[in-house]
Amino acid sequence: MITSTQSLGLFIKERYSPISLKISAAEGTFAFHTVKHHHSFRTMDCTSNLLSVCFSDSDIAKNFHSARTKTEAIITGVLAPMSIEEVLSELQTGIAFSLSTDASNHAELKTFPIIIRYFNSSGVQNKLLDFVHLQDEKSKHVAEMLLDVITKYGLNPENMIAFCADNAPVNFGGINRAEGDNVFAKLKQIKSKLIPVGCPSHLVHKSAQIAGERALSVDIESIVAKISSFFSGEKSRVLQRHQRFIEFCDFLELHYLKFPNHGKTRWLTLFPLIERILKLWEALKSYFLSNEICPRMLETFFESNLSQCYFLFMHSSIKLFNTTSLILQRNNLSLPEMIRELRKLQQSLLDRYNGGFQELLLKWNLLKLTTLFKYTNSSPNV
Repeated sequence: MITSTQSLGLFIKERYSPISLKISAAEGTFAFHTVKHHHSFRTMDCTSNLLSVCFSDSDIAKNFHSARTKTEAIITGVLAPMSIEEVLSELQTGIAFSLSTDASNHAELKTFPIIIRYFNSSGVQNKLLDFVHLQDEKSKHVAEMLLDVITKYGLNPENMIAFCADNAPVNFGGINRAEGDNVFAKLKQIKSKLIPVGCPSHLVHKSAQIAGERALSVDIESIVAKISSFFSGEKSRVLQRHQRFIEFCDFLELHYLKFPNHGKTRWLTLFPLIERILKLWEALKSYFLSNEICPRMLETFFESNLSQCYFLFMHSSIKLFNTTSLILQRNNLSLPEMIRELRKLQQSLLDRYNGGFQELLLKWNLLKLTTLFKYTNSSPNV
């Protein structure tokens, strides 16, 4: 028997009440925060419960329910489509754009992020347009994939002014940008006036590497890589080497510094490693020349009277390349700015060459060696 009645409205939640909109906004904000800072979706399992505990006096926090599944749904079903829609609405106005892509391995698949770059009233924009999986990275399939993306999003090929990728032959056909079986050549079939943009940082590094190999009788990068690898690898062995090297640093009153790995993107680590080696030069030289298991390459190198001069010369020269490379890695760099920086690097190198420039420390070391050889009637041990 029903003894009392209540309004039906008490059992029905208002769908778009002010509080529900604030809760949805909070869940959307946390979803965006998760993507923005590259957090795992799993972190939201904890965050969702943590908010209600920490802010129990807040109606928004108490009703915040967005664990990994809901967070993923918000990102893929709301935020991603909205961001793509905003980009496409801008591009419909006829803005010129460039497409960029690069292959990464994911299990047996090749993954290709498609980045679109354009300029609006806020400056240079870099947007992730799509993420495509392919079985391989043959030029035919990559070109077809890019054309499919252009068609899928209704982009006008006539507004595409540049194709950006790394300098692999599959993308551009080698250093001469040759016509033929490469992605750039296939894209030019739909847009004849297309600008090829490779990785400028890699080109800058390669220029420094080749110049160093031709100017010096020693491959400095190989020495750097050998020193870096000597202090990395098997944990127990490396720990012993570090401990012994620390003893040399303490004896010479030098502050011990770890050596970062010399990675595949070598332009990111070459200059910092050269700089660190010079800071610890005396300790390294003493360590390797007194080490029974010293690699033959390093032993021969540190026995040379000119070894430090080689490093000082490379440090002085490669500093210019490194400064340029850091500028070229800026996210908002435009093509005219890139060309300007490369020309500045070229002019700086020419000015140094024509003026016979040498850094003071290098001059001082060469002067000491010249004096030593003069009074001892000896020749440099190269």
